[in-house]
Amino acid sequence: MRYRENSAEQVGAAVDEQMMLGTASYSLLAGLLLCALGLRARKYWLAMMGAVFVASSSAYLFSRLFSG
Repeated sequence: MRYRENSAEQVGAAVDEQMMLGTASYSLLAGLLLCALGLRARKYWLAMMGAVFVASSSAYLFSRLFSG
């Protein structure tokens, strides 16, 4: 079966602000956990990945705090 090219129906679920806030909060907690576990186990790639999670989710939450 072929797809219609002019179909305007939405395929996935709509993403709202609450979902984004929950994802960023979960990512912040997961990043802190990964960073702590990576430093404890001396797996620096894991600590770096956790730090990237923390930085990106903190940046989003910080921007939401000051955007109103």
